[in-house]
Amino acid sequence: MTEVPVPQVDLLQPGNIFELSDITELAAFEGLVAPEVDPFYNHILWQSRLPLKELIRPPKFNGTIANIKLTVMNNPYDRLLDANQRGWKFKSRAQTHKLQSDISKAQIPNYRGFVFTGDAKSSGRGTIGQVQAEIWYYPLPKNLRIDPEGKLHIGFNTTKSGERRYYSYTNKKDIEIIGAKAYGEAMRRIVTMPKLEAEKFIALNETARRIGFAVLRDALSHQISTPMQE
Repeated sequence: MTEVPVPQVDLLQPGNIFELSDITELAAFEGLVAPEVDPFYNHILWQSRLPLKELIRPPKFNGTIANIKLTVMNNPYDRLLDANQRGWKFKSRAQTHKLQSDISKAQIPNYRGFVFTGDAKSSGRGTIGQVQAEIWYYPLPKNLRIDPEGKLHIGFNTTKSGERRYYSYTNKKDIEIIGAKAYGEAMRRIVTMPKLEAEKFIALNETARRIGFAVLRDALSHQISTPMQE
């Protein structure tokens, strides 16, 4: 298939489908998504996150995941709220609690969600089914920011001179409120527990705009050459 260059502004339009050969290309995919979710995210912390490829492998499946497709969701905020009702499960209740404490209607435009599908291949058996999951990214709450030095702060005020002064977490109770894992997060990422479906395949829109890895790579190169200004 010939890959047609897509303007970056259109890359994350609902219905677009990112096509990746295998899970090794997921890191590049997330590198494109991150600045669209939060232009001021801490890229050093983001690089230390748990790789997405470790979160989308179904339990007890040791084969290869190939022909990956990530479809951009329409209304990702609403789909995250009703994920349980639609049959998706999360690794722990902590993720649901985190979502409930993070919700801010002002952040809704920055939510990004994706439907993940990939061929589950077994050595000697070929394709045995389809790996399915849903993935969301959204900014940290405005009262929970990472400063330029990588430190987590509960909030800030701005002085008359325009200087931004942060309030830091200073005691054990404050740290427990947000959870220790927040110290390694540049933004929120929630992934459902992946499913391995032998027969039930998620239908994809065959007329949707397809975005291949070469286009994704070019978009990332453009970001690097023209970095966001804080």
